Amino acid sequence: MTACIWLMLAPAAALSQPGECRIRAEDLQPVIRRFNPYFSSHTWDSAAHLEVAPMGPGMTLSIAQHGCTRHHTIFTLLLEPALVTPADSFWVRQFHRILRRALWQHPEYPAFQHEVESLIADRFPLAGVNTSFNFPAGILNFICEVRYEPQRPASVRIEMIRFLFREKIEAQPLPGIPDAQDDGWKQP
Repeated sequence: MTACIWLMLAPAAALSQPGECRIRAEDLQPVIRRFNPYFSSHTWDSAAHLEVAPMGPGMTLSIAQHGCTRHHTIFTLLLEPALVTPADSFWVRQFHRILRRALWQHPEYPAFQHEVESLIADRFPLAGVNTSFNFPAGILNFICEVRYEPQRPASVRIEMIRFLFREKIEAQPLPGIPDAQDDGWKQP
Protein backbone atom coordinates (compact mmCIF):
# COMPACT_ATOMS: atom_id res chain seq x y z
CA MET A 1 0.00 0.00 0.00
CA THR A 2 2.94 2.35 0.62
CA ALA A 3 3.91 2.15 -3.05
CA CYS A 4 0.35 3.16 -3.91
CA ILE A 5 0.65 6.22 -1.67
CA TRP A 6 3.89 7.30 -3.34
CA LEU A 7 2.39 6.94 -6.81
CA MET A 8 -0.68 8.97 -5.86
CA LEU A 9 1.36 11.81 -4.41
CA ALA A 10 4.20 12.01 -6.93
CA PRO A 11 2.36 14.48 -9.25
CA ALA A 12 1.55 16.78 -6.32
CA ALA A 13 5.23 17.25 -5.49
CA ALA A 14 5.89 18.29 -9.09
CA LEU A 15 3.47 21.25 -8.75
CA SER A 16 6.00 23.38 -6.85
CA GLN A 17 7.18 25.97 -9.31
CA PRO A 18 10.40 27.95 -9.32
CA GLY A 19 10.31 31.70 -9.14
CA GLU A 20 8.94 33.91 -6.41
CA CYS A 21 8.31 31.21 -3.82
CA ARG A 22 7.00 32.42 -0.50
CA ILE A 23 7.63 29.21 1.39
CA ARG A 24 10.93 27.40 1.65
CA ALA A 25 10.81 23.63 1.37
CA GLU A 26 13.03 23.27 4.43
CA ASP A 27 10.48 25.22 6.51
CA LEU A 28 7.74 22.63 5.94
CA GLN A 29 7.04 20.68 9.12
CA PRO A 30 4.88 17.64 9.90
CA VAL A 31 1.16 18.38 10.27
CA ILE A 32 0.53 15.65 12.83
CA ARG A 33 1.68 16.80 16.23
CA ARG A 34 4.14 14.69 18.19
CA PHE A 35 1.79 13.60 20.98
CA ASN A 36 -1.37 13.27 18.88
CA PRO A 37 -3.38 10.48 20.58
CA TYR A 38 -4.98 9.35 17.31
CA PHE A 39 -1.70 8.06 15.87
CA SER A 40 0.42 5.44 17.56
CA SER A 41 2.99 5.48 14.76
CA HIS A 42 3.81 8.17 12.28
CA THR A 43 6.62 8.77 9.80
CA TRP A 44 7.84 12.04 8.30
CA ASP A 45 10.06 12.15 5.22
CA SER A 46 11.64 15.60 5.33
CA ALA A 47 13.00 15.35 1.78
CA ALA A 48 9.63 14.46 0.21
CA HIS A 49 7.58 16.47 2.77
CA LEU A 50 5.40 13.41 3.25
CA GLU A 51 3.83 11.99 6.39
CA VAL A 52 2.37 8.51 6.58
CA ALA A 53 0.31 7.33 9.53
CA PRO A 54 -1.96 4.32 10.01
CA MET A 55 -5.43 5.31 11.23
CA GLY A 56 -6.51 1.76 12.01
CA PRO A 57 -6.52 -1.64 10.36
CA GLY A 58 -6.81 -1.16 6.60
CA MET A 59 -6.70 2.65 6.85
CA THR A 60 -3.59 4.71 6.02
CA LEU A 61 -3.38 8.49 6.03
CA SER A 62 -0.73 10.28 4.02
CA ILE A 63 -0.12 14.01 4.14
CA ALA A 64 1.95 15.68 1.43
CA GLN A 65 2.97 19.32 1.40
CA HIS A 66 4.39 21.66 -1.20
CA GLY A 67 4.31 25.35 -1.77
CA CYS A 68 5.35 28.37 -3.75
CA THR A 69 2.91 31.29 -3.59
CA ARG A 70 0.40 28.90 -1.99
CA HIS A 71 0.90 26.27 0.66
CA HIS A 72 -0.76 23.01 -0.36
CA THR A 73 -1.45 20.33 2.24
CA ILE A 74 -2.91 17.17 0.71
CA PHE A 75 -4.54 14.65 3.03
CA THR A 76 -5.20 11.24 1.43
CA LEU A 77 -6.88 8.43 3.35
CA LEU A 78 -6.62 5.00 1.72
CA LEU A 79 -9.26 2.48 2.76
CA GLU A 80 -9.28 -1.26 2.12
CA PRO A 81 -12.40 -2.38 0.20
CA ALA A 82 -13.80 -4.38 3.15
CA LEU A 83 -14.04 -1.19 5.25
CA VAL A 84 -16.09 0.78 2.74
CA THR A 85 -19.81 1.38 3.11
CA PRO A 86 -20.75 3.18 -0.11
CA ALA A 87 -23.11 5.74 1.40
CA ASP A 88 -22.83 9.52 1.56
CA SER A 89 -22.79 9.54 5.38
CA PHE A 90 -19.83 7.12 5.41
CA TRP A 91 -17.75 9.34 3.12
CA VAL A 92 -18.65 12.53 5.02
CA ARG A 93 -17.53 10.84 8.27
CA GLN A 94 -14.20 9.98 6.63
CA PHE A 95 -13.61 13.60 5.58
CA HIS A 96 -14.37 14.75 9.14
CA ARG A 97 -12.19 11.99 10.64
CA ILE A 98 -9.18 13.06 8.56
CA LEU A 99 -9.39 16.70 9.62
CA ARG A 100 -10.24 16.09 13.27
CA ARG A 101 -7.44 13.59 13.78
CA ALA A 102 -4.68 15.11 11.67
CA LEU A 103 -5.32 18.68 12.87
CA TRP A 104 -5.79 17.73 16.52
CA GLN A 105 -4.81 20.70 18.73
CA HIS A 106 -3.76 22.92 15.83
CA PRO A 107 -4.48 26.48 16.94
CA GLU A 108 -6.17 27.48 13.64
CA TYR A 109 -8.41 24.44 13.25
CA PRO A 110 -11.22 25.47 15.65
CA ALA A 111 -11.62 28.72 13.68
CA PHE A 112 -12.72 26.88 10.53
CA GLN A 113 -13.74 23.41 11.78
CA HIS A 114 -17.52 23.88 11.90
CA GLU A 115 -17.68 25.79 8.62
CA VAL A 116 -15.58 23.21 6.75
CA GLU A 117 -17.41 20.22 8.19
CA SER A 118 -20.77 21.78 7.37
CA LEU A 119 -19.72 22.59 3.80
CA ILE A 120 -18.41 19.05 3.27
CA ALA A 121 -21.69 17.59 4.58
CA ASP A 122 -23.68 19.87 2.25
CA ARG A 123 -21.57 19.58 -0.90
CA PHE A 124 -20.43 15.97 -0.97
CA PRO A 125 -23.93 14.53 -1.61
CA LEU A 126 -24.26 16.91 -4.58
CA ALA A 127 -20.89 15.90 -6.06
CA GLY A 128 -20.84 12.21 -5.16
CA VAL A 129 -17.96 9.79 -5.61
CA ASN A 130 -15.33 10.11 -8.35
CA THR A 131 -16.06 13.85 -8.67
CA SER A 132 -14.21 16.65 -6.92
CA PHE A 133 -15.82 19.64 -5.23
CA ASN A 134 -14.27 22.74 -3.75
CA PHE A 135 -15.12 25.61 -1.47
CA PRO A 136 -13.46 28.49 0.39
CA ALA A 137 -13.46 28.67 4.18
CA GLY A 138 -11.89 31.73 5.74
CA ILE A 139 -8.46 32.24 4.18
CA LEU A 140 -8.29 28.62 3.01
CA ASN A 141 -9.57 26.82 -0.05
CA PHE A 142 -10.47 23.15 -0.02
CA ILE A 143 -10.62 20.66 -2.88
CA CYS A 144 -12.21 17.36 -1.85
CA GLU A 145 -12.73 14.08 -3.66
CA VAL A 146 -13.60 10.43 -3.05
CA ARG A 147 -12.23 7.84 -5.47
CA TYR A 148 -14.14 4.59 -5.19
CA GLU A 149 -14.47 1.49 -7.30
CA PRO A 150 -15.83 -1.70 -5.71
CA GLN A 151 -13.18 -4.33 -4.91
CA ARG A 152 -10.37 -1.75 -5.03
CA PRO A 153 -8.92 0.45 -2.28
CA ALA A 154 -10.82 3.72 -1.95
CA SER A 155 -9.24 7.12 -1.35
CA VAL A 156 -10.63 10.17 0.41
CA ARG A 157 -8.65 13.28 -0.50
CA ILE A 158 -8.66 16.80 0.91
CA GLU A 159 -6.37 19.45 -0.49
CA MET A 160 -6.11 22.46 1.79
CA ILE A 161 -4.67 25.53 0.05
CA ARG A 162 -3.50 28.70 1.76
CA PHE A 163 -2.38 31.74 -0.22
CA LEU A 164 0.84 33.07 1.30
CA PHE A 165 0.73 36.84 1.54
CA ARG A 166 3.94 38.70 1.02
CA GLU A 167 4.10 42.20 2.37
CA LYS A 168 7.14 44.32 2.84
CA ILE A 169 6.25 46.67 5.65
CA GLU A 170 8.67 49.00 7.33
CA ALA A 171 8.29 51.41 10.21
CA GLN A 172 7.82 55.05 9.32
CA PRO A 173 8.97 57.03 12.32
CA LEU A 174 6.83 60.05 13.06
CA PRO A 175 8.62 63.13 14.40
CA GLY A 176 8.23 63.72 18.12
CA ILE A 177 6.66 60.31 18.91
CA PRO A 178 8.75 57.77 20.80
CA ASP A 179 9.32 54.56 18.82
CA ALA A 180 7.50 52.50 21.48
CA GLN A 181 4.30 54.50 20.90
CA ASP A 182 4.66 54.94 17.12
CA ASP A 183 2.15 52.94 15.13
CA GLY A 184 2.78 54.67 11.82
CA TRP A 185 3.68 52.20 9.07
CA LYS A 186 4.24 52.50 5.39
CA GLN A 187 4.28 49.96 2.64
CA PRO A 188 7.07 50.53 0.10
